[in-house]
Amino acid sequence: MTVIGKHSKLHSFYHRRFRVPFNSKIQDRRIAYTYEAIEEAYPLTPRQQVSPTKIIWPKRVCNYLIRRLPIVDSIGQYERSFLSSDVTAGLLLGFLHVPQSLAYSLLAHLSPISGLYTSMIPLIAYTIFGTSIYISMGTNSIVSLITADMVERELEARNIIDFHDGNQSDPEVEDLKLGIAMASAFLSGVLFLLMGILRLGFLTSYLPSSFVGGFTTAAGIQIGTSQVPKALNVKIKHPTGWGKVIKTFQYIFNEYESIHPIDLTIAMITLALILLFADSINPRLKPKIKIEIPINLVIVIVATFLSYELCLNADHGVAVIGHIPAGLPTPVFPDVFIMKDVVTDSVMMVMVTFSLNISMAILIGRIHHHHGEIKADQELIAYGMCNLLSSPFMCHVSSSSPTRCMMLSNEEVKSMFHSIPTMLILLSVIVGLGHFLQPLPVAVLSGVIFAAIRGLLFQCSQLPKLWKVSKSDFFIWLSTFLVTTFIDISAGLVFGIGIAFVVVVIDNQRIEGTLIVKADNEDVFISGENREGAHHLPNIRIFLFPAQLCYFNAEKFKSKLFRDVLNPDVVEELSYEIEEDKTDLIMEDTDHKVRCIILDCSAMTRIDIDGINILKLLVVMYHKAAVQILMVRCLRSVYETLDRAEFFSVLPKTCVFYDLIDALQHEKYTREGVTVLKGSTTINDIQEPDSQQEQG
Repeated sequence: MTVIGKHSKLHSFYHRRFRVPFNSKIQDRRIAYTYEAIEEAYPLTPRQQVSPTKIIWPKRVCNYLIRRLPIVDSIGQYERSFLSSDVTAGLLLGFLHVPQSLAYSLLAHLSPISGLYTSMIPLIAYTIFGTSIYISMGTNSIVSLITADMVERELEARNIIDFHDGNQSDPEVEDLKLGIAMASAFLSGVLFLLMGILRLGFLTSYLPSSFVGGFTTAAGIQIGTSQVPKALNVKIKHPTGWGKVIKTFQYIFNEYESIHPIDLTIAMITLALILLFADSINPRLKPKIKIEIPINLVIVIVATFLSYELCLNADHGVAVIGHIPAGLPTPVFPDVFIMKDVVTDSVMMVMVTFSLNISMAILIGRIHHHHGEIKADQELIAYGMCNLLSSPFMCHVSSSSPTRCMMLSNEEVKSMFHSIPTMLILLSVIVGLGHFLQPLPVAVLSGVIFAAIRGLLFQCSQLPKLWKVSKSDFFIWLSTFLVTTFIDISAGLVFGIGIAFVVVVIDNQRIEGTLIVKADNEDVFISGENREGAHHLPNIRIFLFPAQLCYFNAEKFKSKLFRDVLNPDVVEELSYEIEEDKTDLIMEDTDHKVRCIILDCSAMTRIDIDGINILKLLVVMYHKAAVQILMVRCLRSVYETLDRAEFFSVLPKTCVFYDLIDALQHEKYTREGVTVLKGSTTINDIQEPDSQQEQG
């Protein structure tokens, strides 16, 4: 019976809120439920079974195809009111895609046309298979950086030195680099597709945001460093191995006499104009003209025109992007022999791409209150189709870009069909307009990339908050950042995931069980025994272990229980007689105060065989010491695991209760004693996990 006393802290609240009179009581009139009793009283509603003869297989197949082709629902749900916002957003997205495609293709050490192909073909595939209207597949700075490292490593393995200063390499070398990128895109597509079919979308939850933040910030530094030689128009050897950032600046310092001031000026002007429009001009003009000025595209057009008119390449030695072939390429299946060399890189790009894309989709979905529209497994299939279908067309691995995603969010796009205007713009550049971009200075694209990584670098502002909130997250962020920056991006990825796992293990080892006490003046149970106005129930200890009980913390659970509650080894064995009903034991009086231990299992989300063995051992030891063991609030999965492991041959199911109040009520109305162990189980019948391993 739960009573709100006259002087309790909750009394005034109940009186004000519910107008409860001073002498009123809240009474709990019900029997004490065990776990089995509550299941019998309130059984689960059985699922309705459909007879196999009634299944309409063509309908099921159609429903499955519709689920795998979200564009079908998009067509049926499209409204005429969506047209204006979709067209506006699609045009702006196309204007943003063009300069990013050219810039990120050079960042990947590939030809500019490859970036245009990578922006258009995956965009078509994602429109058909994707689920988020805010994801725009195409080129991505981090993926391009990983592609560049992969390409240069494979060239070095073939004894080919590529001085990538912005000008295109020998045609045979360019073809080899494209072949390497295409093989990686094909493998990534296969991996994505397999993950989607196997429903492994949950894996993204194992990449903590602290790891993603540190990794992407360091990747931003790597990206910026890789663009410095292009902004200076310095011809250096591409650094390989660990320490690329330091090596790059060493190579630049050795070639400082060949720095071109004009290229540096062009890059700085490009960066300054983009930041000026992004931070000052566009926010002021958009409320008036309703759209943002596509400053990236404007700069590309103006710079191309000035470069052509002033002959910057011929007369002043300014590096330009050079020849861009017109038309769509003939599809070629990627080289199978190259695939075996890029498996690790493909796995790394799959992990990075999936985590970045899903994170952006969920973030923007929450901004627009679209909580249930992101289907991770279908997204995996969409990413797989994007890369599989595009790999024969001179494309590298595709991904979304935070800049493009936020632009679609700001324009409040309504459907997946915003991609149609974007495709038309990209197609027009690929088919004919790309020829006019040949005089475009490479330094302009470096300035575009410098502006794009600003958001990545600003993630450093998270550090003070992380330090304040969680020291372990701070350590994951900082260590991942340092390793990725000063060693290597692939090493940073592996190290970051590994250190995140280690931190989880360490944090799990630091989990402490806690005792639950009861308030003096009201029926409130509080965790923590050192509390004023609260006390332990007479002869009863309630113990809560807020973690799963598995092989890595089972011994800690036992030692914590022995230390804070009672160590049965120090209690003399007691003689007792067993009654005929074999449910209670009449024992001699004992000196120790604890007669009953209630294990609160509400936070025990999982238990394995080592945890079960520890529980069996504890039950036997405490019964020998005349201490009753009760369990409460077991999750269904934990209870069923215990049942399958025959745990209830040691502790009867009548000792497992639905809630804490049920266990207390049972303990109150039973005679003092210990519930008998079923069968002839003794302490020698149960071995601790360590001894089992030794015997094995």
